[in-house]
Amino acid sequence: MSGVKTPPELSAVLEEEIARSGVPRGAQIDAVRELFELFTARRGGLGRWSYLDAPRLRLAYLRYHLPLNAARAECVLRDLLALRPEIGEIEHVVDLGAGPGSASVAALLTLPQRPRSFLLTDRSRAALRTARELLLRCAEKASAPAPAIRTVAQKLPALPRPVGKPCLLFLSMVINEISGPRGGMDLESLF
Repeated sequence: MSGVKTPPELSAVLEEEIARSGVPRGAQIDAVRELFELFTARRGGLGRWSYLDAPRLRLAYLRYHLPLNAARAECVLRDLLALRPEIGEIEHVVDLGAGPGSASVAALLTLPQRPRSFLLTDRSRAALRTARELLLRCAEKASAPAPAIRTVAQKLPALPRPVGKPCLLFLSMVINEISGPRGGMDLESLF
């Protein structure tokens, strides 16, 4: 077992992003601490707003949670590829509740390089802009084909209806945000 590691291309892009922010290290640490509190003791305080819309909390997420979540997704994808190598041929990746794109970046950097389309949904437009930028910058660093990216700003729907074409569907870290048992999302119409 090779262990769980953040993809080096992602680490490089995140280091650049954090340095470019100009936010002092102490303020970054305070924001990470606040984010931990929002995810645990003050979870009810999240309410209707997205913490990813707040620049300091989005940076905190990029600094701590995104590398960890991308590494987790990469580990799962590697195991999945070992069991089902045909997964590497899938052309469409759907990331519901994508945030800044942790799972999508992991797919981009872990699956065999080929042209792919990515559909990312999240309620935070700022997170989706960040996800798009991270995907494009990581593809460039990895010399991978530029991904076709579509983002949709929306609250996480009920589980999607079946899709007619093969796709890799991520629901990472969002189980507590899925809406009621009715409804759903017609992914076929979004490709």
